[in-house]
Amino acid sequence: MIVSRLSQVWSRALLCWHTVRHSRPIQIYGKALQRPPKVDGRPAPELRKRVGQTTVGVHHECGWLGGRRFRFLNEEREIVTWNDPGTPKLWLYSLHYQHGVTSELMEWWRAENPPAGGNGWEPYPLSQRIGSWIRWVTDGGELSGPLRQSLATQVRYLRGEIEWHLQGNHLLVNGKALLQAGLLFEGTPESPRVSQLPCPGREGAVPVPRLVLNGAEAEQWRRQGADIVQAALHDQILPDGGHVERSPMYQALLLEDVLELVNTHRAFGAESTALEKVAGRMWGWLEQMTHADGEIAFFNDATTGVAPTLCALAGFAQRLGIEKERRPLAESGFVRLEAEGILALVDVGSVGPSYQPAHAHAGTLGLEVSSGKRRLIVNSGISTYEKNSQRQWERGTAAHSTVLVDGLDSSEVCDQFRVARRAKVVERSTDGRNWVTAAHDGYLRVGVKHRRKVSVLPGTVLVMDDLAGRGRHRVEVLFHLGPGQNGQVVELDARLRREERKGEYHRQFGLSEEIVTVAGVWEGILPVEFECAVRSQDPAAD
Repeated sequence: MIVSRLSQVWSRALLCWHTVRHSRPIQIYGKALQRPPKVDGRPAPELRKRVGQTTVGVHHECGWLGGRRFRFLNEEREIVTWNDPGTPKLWLYSLHYQHGVTSELMEWWRAENPPAGGNGWEPYPLSQRIGSWIRWVTDGGELSGPLRQSLATQVRYLRGEIEWHLQGNHLLVNGKALLQAGLLFEGTPESPRVSQLPCPGREGAVPVPRLVLNGAEAEQWRRQGADIVQAALHDQILPDGGHVERSPMYQALLLEDVLELVNTHRAFGAESTALEKVAGRMWGWLEQMTHADGEIAFFNDATTGVAPTLCALAGFAQRLGIEKERRPLAESGFVRLEAEGILALVDVGSVGPSYQPAHAHAGTLGLEVSSGKRRLIVNSGISTYEKNSQRQWERGTAAHSTVLVDGLDSSEVCDQFRVARRAKVVERSTDGRNWVTAAHDGYLRVGVKHRRKVSVLPGTVLVMDDLAGRGRHRVEVLFHLGPGQNGQVVELDARLRREERKGEYHRQFGLSEEIVTVAGVWEGILPVEFECAVRSQDPAAD
C-alpha cells in the first residue's frame, strides 16, 4: 500500500515537472505583474466621436430565448443566477460573453452582475464582453450613462487582471479589449495609431508588459492594449499565418478579433495597415485548413458551432478590403495534399506552443480525408471542456486517425488543459502537393519510433506506417470514418487484424454521434511496416 501510494505521488510529480518545465518566466511571475483587482467607480471618460465608416461584421446569435432562458453549446438552461456552480464553466462563460448583445441584455447584465465577483469578472469573459459591447456601439448602438459607466469600470478592472501567466489567445483577447476601449473612449486629441507589426511570428518571443503611467486614462488603455496586441501577434501568429496554438477553431476566433480591431480602428480614424496584413495571412491559413463542406478540420481543440465559419469570416474580410495571402503550411506543422477532388490534411507538427499547450491533443501524425463535401476520415472533435474522462479521451491518441502503441498517448495530455511529456516531430519532408513523410518521438519512452508517409492519388490516399524499435508491442492503426461512411472506405494491410468498432464524433460541443472506427491491430516484435489505403467509393455523391 505504501509503495503504491509513493509510486502515485512520484508519477504525479513527474507529470507536474514535465508540464511546468516548458513555462516561460513571465508565466511564473506573471501574477505578480497584476495590480490588486479593485473596483474603480470614477466617472467614465467621454466617448470619442466616430470619424470613419465601419462595415458589417460577423452575425452572432445572442442565445437568449426569452425570460431567463438561454441556449449555448447545444444546451438550453433557465438561469437562476449568472453564476450557478452546477452549470458547466464554458456555458457560463458563453452567457457572460454577450455575443450578439442587445441594449436590454446589457442593462440586465449590469443590474445583476455588480463589480467584481463571479464568472463575468474573470479576465477572459470580461475581455469578450467588452469587445461585444464595443461592437454594439460601433454598429450604431447608443450607450446609456449607466452602461457607459459600467463599461469603463469593466475596462479598469481588466487592467489589473491581464493574463500574463496564461499567454496564448487569452492574452491577445485581453489586449484587444483594452485597445478597443482606448479607441472608443476619448483619450488624447491625436489620432491613435498602432505600431507597425513585424511580419514573421516567433514562438520564442516574449511579450513584456509596459506600464503606461502618463496621459489621459483612455490613452493609457489604448497604449497598453496596442503594446499587448503588437507583441502577442508577433509572438503568436506564425509566418504561415497560423496561430501558435494550432487549432483551426481558435484560428477562426482570433481572425475575427483581428478583423474587429481593423473595423474599430477605421471607425475612429486610426491606422490599421499592419493589422490588415496579419488578417490576410490568417485568412489564407484558415482557408487551407477547411474542408470543401465549408467547415474546419478537427485538429487539437476544434469543433464547429463555436467560431464563425470560413464563409462568414471571408465575407467580413472582403467587406473590409483585406487581401488574402496563402502561404505553405510550414511553421504551424500541417500539410494540405490534394489530387482530383480528394483532400488529405495531415498533422506533422510538434505539440505547440511549448509554453501553453492548453488546446493541444495527442494526435501527432493524425490525418483527415475528404472527397468533395464528404468527410471520409476524421478526428473525433471535442464535446466538453469539463475535467472528466470524456475530455481526457477526446484529447488522447485513440480519438485521432493515427497510430496507437501499447494503448499509450503519444503526448501525455492531462488535467483538462495540460500536457506533460510531448511528442516531437523529428523529421519531415513534403512536396507540398501530393505526399508528406514525418516521424515523431512520442513513443520513444517505450522504445518505438513512428514514421508515417501519406500520399494522395486520384480517388485514393495511401498511408504507410513504419514502427521502428525492438521488443514486443501492440500497434493499432486507427481510421475514424466520417458520419455516414462505412468500412469499405478503408483497405488495411494484410498483416493487420481488422476490427470495426463503435466510434464517437463530436461535430459541436454537447453533441455526440456514433461513427465507425476501423482499427488495424497487430502484436509482435518490431520493426514492422504497414500500408493502408483510403478510397472514395462513390465520387458521384461528392
